[in-house]
Amino acid sequence: MSIFLGGSQPTNIFLGSNPIQTIYSGGFIVYSAAAAASLSTMILAVGGGGCGGCGTGGGGGAGGVVYSSSLSLSTGTFTVNVGTGSAGTGSNNSLSPAGSKGQDTSFTGTGIIVSASGGGGGVGYDQAFAAVRNNGGSGGGGSDNNTTEGLTIDSAQGTNGGSGGAGAAAGGGGGGKGQSGRAPTGTYPNGRGGAGGSGSAFTIRDGSSVFYGGGGGAGVYAQATNGGLGGPGGGGNGGGPANNTNCTAGTINTGGGGGGSFRSAIGDNNGASGAGGSGIVVIAYLTASYSSSGATAVSGGIITDYTSGSAVYRSHTFLSSSNLVIS
Repeated sequence: MSIFLGGSQPTNIFLGSNPIQTIYSGGFIVYSAAAAASLSTMILAVGGGGCGGCGTGGGGGAGGVVYSSSLSLSTGTFTVNVGTGSAGTGSNNSLSPAGSKGQDTSFTGTGIIVSASGGGGGVGYDQAFAAVRNNGGSGGGGSDNNTTEGLTIDSAQGTNGGSGGAGAAAGGGGGGKGQSGRAPTGTYPNGRGGAGGSGSAFTIRDGSSVFYGGGGGAGVYAQATNGGLGGPGGGGNGGGPANNTNCTAGTINTGGGGGGSFRSAIGDNNGASGAGGSGIVVIAYLTASYSSSGATAVSGGIITDYTSGSAVYRSHTFLSSSNLVIS
């Protein structure tokens, strides 16, 4: 868009938020709005993981994982909301509750909405499945007393949790991005908690392969074996009395689900379940693409330059909520 004015003195004109270029030509002043930048990027967004359930509890479901290799961003400010994992639930009391859902992660701006759902919580011994807390990016696992597993609310983001098993006296693992949660194995007193589903690997942050979105392992009842292992991608381990260990939390900034806690006797859930890991957002682009995009600066997050093959990339990693600004 151009505006032509007679005279010899420049006049300040603003066309939206676009920068203005002033050109003197033949006694006229030409005001021309510069074209908005168009930067081709990749994005990874991971929701917060769900926490595990208590007392032979199911593993927490991983936060949803969203990846795109072709997201075009223009000049402006983009809001980054990184979801937190849900806190572990229950602590040495007679009630063994279900876990809760992790927070959603989002990346938004003019014409852009990218959202990754929080992971579902693991089902508890004393609380039956409920969609509002056990479904999520990936679903939470079932418990041995309430065997129904949580479901993914978007199969492009994750998978279902594993069902619990009364025969094994153990819960099912939480779902991961790349694999559903596993059901428990064996029978009481030699059962083992279901393993969390595996996450998926991405190289977007610094060129190295990192797994995100692993499901949490499940807890077991008073028996000689252990809780289920967390899935690759930050899933926490389930608790088990064989080695007197309780569950562990999902790894921060992976969206990993928390581990389910074990139960040593009726009325004793042996501590809180594992918390879910927080999510993450990563934006990356070829430096050559940036040079030709019309952008003058991109700011926000932890900036990393890396090489993959013969290509050079720059990434902006957000471990907590903030803004990405393209000018």
